[in-house]
Amino acid sequence: MPTRCPIYALITLAGTLAGVSAAQPVDPWSMTGRDFAGVRFPLEPVPGLVEAKSRRAWVWEEPAEGLYPLRRLHVDGYVTLVLGGFEFQASKASLWLLRLDEPGEVYQVFAFMQDVRTPRADPAVAVEATTLAVQGVLRLQAPIALRTDLMQQGRPDDPFVSAAERELAVYLRTLRGVPTIAHAQPVEPEQTAVDAAELQRLFARLEPVIERRPIFESGGTVSLAAGNVVAVSTPEETAVMLTDGVSVLYQGREAGGRLPGSLQMQAQRGVVFLPADVLTSQGLSGLRAESIRGIYLEGEVMATDGQYTVRGPSVYYDLQNDRAIVLDAVFWSYDQRQQMPLYIRAGAVRQRSADEFAAERVTLSNTAFARPNFAIGARSMTLTRRRDPEGATDYHLDARDLTLQAFGVPVLWLPRYAGDPINRPLRGVQIDSSSGGVAVKTTWNALAILGIDAPKGLEVDLLIDGYFERGFGVGAQVYWDQAELKGELLAYMLPHDSGEDRLRTGRDEDPPESFRGLVNLRQRFTLDSFWSLWLDANYASDENFIDGLFDNMQYDRLPPSTGAYLRRIQENTFLSIEARGNLNDFLVNDTQLQVPGYMTEKLPEVLYARQADDLLPDIAPGLLTWSSEYRASRLSLSFHEPEARRNGYVTQTQAMRAFGVSPDESIGDRLRAAGYFESEVYRLDTRQELIAKFTLAGFTITPMATGRITFWDDRFEEFSPDEDDRVRFWGGAGARVATSLIRVYDDVHSRALGIHRLRHIVEPSATVWRGWTTIDRGDLPVYDDEVESLLEGTLFRIGLNQTLQTQRGGPGRWRSVDLFTLNAEWVTSSGAGDDAVIGRYYEFRPELSRPGDFATVEAMWRFSDVVAASGSWIYDAERRRTARSSIGLFFDHSPISSTSIEFRSIDPIDARYLDIVNSTMIGDKYRIFSSVSYDFDENDFRRVGVELRREFQSVLVGVGVSYDVIEDRTSFGFLVSPKGIGRGIRVRGIGGGETGVAGG
Repeated sequence: MPTRCPIYALITLAGTLAGVSAAQPVDPWSMTGRDFAGVRFPLEPVPGLVEAKSRRAWVWEEPAEGLYPLRRLHVDGYVTLVLGGFEFQASKASLWLLRLDEPGEVYQVFAFMQDVRTPRADPAVAVEATTLAVQGVLRLQAPIALRTDLMQQGRPDDPFVSAAERELAVYLRTLRGVPTIAHAQPVEPEQTAVDAAELQRLFARLEPVIERRPIFESGGTVSLAAGNVVAVSTPEETAVMLTDGVSVLYQGREAGGRLPGSLQMQAQRGVVFLPADVLTSQGLSGLRAESIRGIYLEGEVMATDGQYTVRGPSVYYDLQNDRAIVLDAVFWSYDQRQQMPLYIRAGAVRQRSADEFAAERVTLSNTAFARPNFAIGARSMTLTRRRDPEGATDYHLDARDLTLQAFGVPVLWLPRYAGDPINRPLRGVQIDSSSGGVAVKTTWNALAILGIDAPKGLEVDLLIDGYFERGFGVGAQVYWDQAELKGELLAYMLPHDSGEDRLRTGRDEDPPESFRGLVNLRQRFTLDSFWSLWLDANYASDENFIDGLFDNMQYDRLPPSTGAYLRRIQENTFLSIEARGNLNDFLVNDTQLQVPGYMTEKLPEVLYARQADDLLPDIAPGLLTWSSEYRASRLSLSFHEPEARRNGYVTQTQAMRAFGVSPDESIGDRLRAAGYFESEVYRLDTRQELIAKFTLAGFTITPMATGRITFWDDRFEEFSPDEDDRVRFWGGAGARVATSLIRVYDDVHSRALGIHRLRHIVEPSATVWRGWTTIDRGDLPVYDDEVESLLEGTLFRIGLNQTLQTQRGGPGRWRSVDLFTLNAEWVTSSGAGDDAVIGRYYEFRPELSRPGDFATVEAMWRFSDVVAASGSWIYDAERRRTARSSIGLFFDHSPISSTSIEFRSIDPIDARYLDIVNSTMIGDKYRIFSSVSYDFDENDFRRVGVELRREFQSVLVGVGVSYDVIEDRTSFGFLVSPKGIGRGIRVRGIGGGETGVAGG
């Protein structure tokens, strides 16, 4: 498994320019960014991976010099990229992948990403940017992997692809020594004469502006063809009657360098109206468009310009006024963003321009069938195609008197809708009893209902709920994702709650007050390429409101708090200013409630850090590095004040097991009795670390030394009466020794096991570390684990990582695969205090490890491309028992079937579970999802669920049922999801809650 280095190391490496190699001299200004233009990046190959995951992906190839073509990849929607040993998350990304003619699978990679962040990186070196370019040369340790919901061939029509190509072109020119154009303007520019040929060459490279055009442009030509032609002339006009099959071809004139527009029409018969003298002078071919007064066609009429297509029994084109009307028409176009056709059936369709259609008595759907499964009817609507300055196309719909239809049955009426035709007014319908009473919950597109065209990246949902026992509920959920702004807001209230809350313990409790609600705000500002600002606001009316109505917020979100977080990252420096507190006197996050039972308030905290400053850059680069942190904090603790009984723990056993208190006590009472307090504490802290790295006789030796000084303005006499120091001196030192052994077996082959040659990699390592402190961590209340909860004593670790690699794929397409990995380590500690319940060792900061005598084993075996197994085991040598273990099997026969099986055991809490999830396709239209969770200690099932989905031509319909043994609740539900639309309409039946089978 590749070592994951800090993010800044990749960027620094990619930015190092040591020279450029190119097959042939290339004019820098002819570099378009479509390919690498023969340029080899001045980087040494490093081992790593190339993996991509997204909702949509486009793949294509570009010609390239050398033996291999250039592979292009564009991914969009919740993108995760792994490049080398670094993981990025982005909204979209474009990649260039070129295999080099070098030993091994060496690829030259360029990636350009939008809305980039590195959530798994160390905060001191994390990256977050609006756009980011990454370059590298990788020696692949596994085949290039792509996981996507929808993959298409060909270059997409996305302005971001052009922007990425411009970025690559600029980088390639920089490598060739062409200076970049500065954004700043230090002096006023002088007027300079430019060679006309050079100016014309530059203008020719500018992308053409696509403007809105009339149906028939002046200067275009019209050609007519038919089986029979009869002309009837009068002094004022000539009428040409066409029968036995009519073809009309309009060809626009070429202007401004753009391609001429065209329109092709076919019908059984028609009439063309001309001035009296036109036919005799021009015939039926090459008629000038401005000389034609009108064209009438009837009988299976079809007209198309390549993007729009209209069918109908009859159509009349008024060329003098640039209008068209189609009676009883079927109009269709294609939405590139959603990859979905758009059909309109109407009594009459009027074409007002090349980009605007108006229709009456309309049915809008995404299927061409006469009776669509899912459709929207309207008295009248206008559809307009629009293009932004970057060339992207979208559609705007303005409709009146709408009726939502499912399988021909009207289900909803709205007076008006204006906006994206893909964006429905009704977002969701839900019927459940998961919140202590039957409820009908609806989600509406507020902007669509108000007839407001929503800006790009903004969604406003109106929540209107009716509870049979609780009464009326209303709220709003807003999402925004702009260039520098990204966030969400949830506000919800029950004006008069007269029902009961079903809590996690299974008990029904009366609400403490009638008016209840919550506000949850999360906002991120990207101020520039270095500065970012986060704002959070969280408030709930009582401790059970979230548990009763929004129970998923207890465990799938960060602990709610209110505050601001300002951060600056540049190169290897990190600065943050944080102010954060709790507006309530209770906690709702499960992790906080159980351990530690309080939230640390920072009012404020300032942190400055530097990572890996090279102390000998000129003498011995990388030999000795220095990392440092400095923080100043004003801290306090916020306790959970409600008694355990109010959270549903009414028995002594329940309350003691959950919180360590009696039912009539609160967590705050227990903490105060232990010496914790809520008054403010000022803290100053600094951490300094020196790391050396050198090689000796094939071994990599890494000595390390760490020092820390921390000051508090309180002696914590109530918490630890025997300790009266305010200053703690802490230090740690150790060393790590590692090496790598490789052996290749070329004569090993097994078709049954999928083995073709073997490479055995053995990586033994050992670490010894010792920590000292003047104040024992048990004598300090923990405000931050990384400051107060530091380990002392001695740690010794010995590890052995092994990897078996083979080749799969066949001649001409061999790829390297990690067939089997086995990582094992033994850790022992002395003088480190009480052993942890489950021991863990953290290589990057040993002082944060959980001490004990334990062994850890992790393994993975890829039997084939469709079957894999993995497992982990932690053995507690002190207690002579298994602390934690898990094993899993995965069978992937996509798209037919996939199955995952996992067994987990956590011995300290006597928990042993078996989870099985399966997805199977039945025929070509049905898919069944099933899941089961079994508790071996209780000898009973925890959860059982099944869901059946059926695919129609334009809609996905599903029905599911699940049973939760813990809460003794049965749920069943229905799913209706039109194809090509992001969010489906889900109608869930009595019993509520998601079925939890297919993942939504």
